[in-house]
Amino acid sequence: MTFDGQKRMAVYVGAFAVLPALLAATDAVKVRFTFYEPSLTPVAIRIGDECFFPVEAASRLGWSVTQRGDRVTVRDAAAETTLPIRRIGGAAYASLSKAVQAFGAVGTWKNAGTFEVLAAVKSIVVAQGQITVETSLPVQPNTFVLDAPPRLVMDLRGAVLTPSNPPKVEGAVRYSQFQPDIVRVVVDLSTAPRLAAKPSTGRSLVASWSSASPVAGAGRARPLQVKSVELAAETDGETILRIPYQGPRPTQITT
Repeated sequence: MTFDGQKRMAVYVGAFAVLPALLAATDAVKVRFTFYEPSLTPVAIRIGDECFFPVEAASRLGWSVTQRGDRVTVRDAAAETTLPIRRIGGAAYASLSKAVQAFGAVGTWKNAGTFEVLAAVKSIVVAQGQITVETSLPVQPNTFVLDAPPRLVMDLRGAVLTPSNPPKVEGAVRYSQFQPDIVRVVVDLSTAPRLAAKPSTGRSLVASWSSASPVAGAGRARPLQVKSVELAAETDGETILRIPYQGPRPTQITT
């Protein structure tokens, strides 16, 4: 065998030697996308510390794609990014880790087999009986009111606070990471609120409230009813004034 032949043989042997390691480093994983777990076909995979999603299944994440050669443009409702394509098992894959970062979200490994994507809270505005919350990806809100003490609460499932980029806040409001995947937003109020409108799933969430009104007639005294006034004859120099009364029977008479 010539020297060139031996060299080529060494390259082939080396390639076959690292192939099992490459296959072992590519594992099928699940994706937890904000508040739901989409079914991806083909499956998402993990290579090193990066998660890749099948380009053909981008719609399951709420995205659209345009593929040109070895690159793909991924779009969501608010932004877009262009990523290189990686061919794995004959299918086109793109980096989910890089896509969510470009869209202002946070992607981390919840465990070895699950990649979790959480939306960042971008802004919170409270004004004139209304709260508006903006997030980088759609989240699932749960909005309710409490009266002891009076306050409005909005729980954002699928959201996370990013200390390096906190939300822009306008108005009197407080917020916290209530659970690892839930951000709680609270508006303290002076009177018991009544929820007028609450948001559904999305990235722009608006809720409004009003002060609770008392039940009509509650706490009011029943008015007296006077039909007529009668002027009687004088008795011993006094004039007797009779006023017929219709109302609740008195329980005590004081003279």
